[in-house]
Amino acid sequence: MECVHCDSSNLKEEFSYTNFDEQTPNNLKIKEKKIFTCEKCNLIFCANVNPKELENYYKIYENLNNDEKNKQQNTDLNWAPFNSRFFSQFLYFLQYANRDKINSVLEIGPNWQGILPTIKFFKNDIKYFFFDQINSESMKKNGGIQLGTYFDPYLKDLPKIDLVWMSHSLEHIHPKLLKPTLKKIYESLNQGGYFFIEIPDNVKEKVFNFPHTLFFKEDTLIKILKKHNFNIICSQSIEKKLVEIPTKLHSNEKPQMKKNLFLKMLKDIIKTFLTKEFKQKMLVNYAVKNINGPYSDRPNIRIIVQK
Repeated sequence: MECVHCDSSNLKEEFSYTNFDEQTPNNLKIKEKKIFTCEKCNLIFCANVNPKELENYYKIYENLNNDEKNKQQNTDLNWAPFNSRFFSQFLYFLQYANRDKINSVLEIGPNWQGILPTIKFFKNDIKYFFFDQINSESMKKNGGIQLGTYFDPYLKDLPKIDLVWMSHSLEHIHPKLLKPTLKKIYESLNQGGYFFIEIPDNVKEKVFNFPHTLFFKEDTLIKILKKHNFNIICSQSIEKKLVEIPTKLHSNEKPQMKKNLFLKMLKDIIKTFLTKEFKQKMLVNYAVKNINGPYSDRPNIRIIVQK
């Protein structure tokens, strides 16, 4: 067995899947899957999952995921640009990139929404391509062009792109496709084009859940990207600081319930009586104040690189 990135045979079995007893939709036995760490390049990867297993997992999972489908169908698409994950990411991106030079975008793995609605909030005349098994209502409304279901760097040439976006998708690709994927992305970018990546910091979190097959420390991913000729623009580890909560909360239970009820009533009033323009302005102001802040309780890594 060799490292899928640097071909070193110096591997160690340092971690294992934390959801080893989970029942997968295709009856894949997670406890049999091995996670190796390369002692040379520090890449952490699943060593014994084959591409067909992954493909079948996602196909079956998607067909079973009716709750998410119903949720998305009932979502107000006018609010899609303000999705907390994508709005936070794009405001961060705008600190380091000139949006006027971004005319074409390729997103790999946007799932139900992706970055497209948020980008179009800031710049409407954008050509957007994507790879995903889902072609959602949000994509159809905003004019997304589906190039395929699963991104395979060997299958086809890509259009020339100004920005490639991978939000929580790099960790899902088959480990043996890491090198050709980064090579294909680099080739598809116009000179000066950007590549945005956000991944969960599973190593810091000490949570290794299948179907994630690649796990990175921040410095490891930076070194790998440099090896593929990308220039590092910025990187950031995002994590919420833990707040100590008193163990004795019994005396506060009723006041807390009253507080939650008041907040719910306040939200209902805002939704009902404030204009759409005013609500959007409130969201923008809040996001700008928290531009580099976490939108999730879980730690994440953001990196922007350039060709």
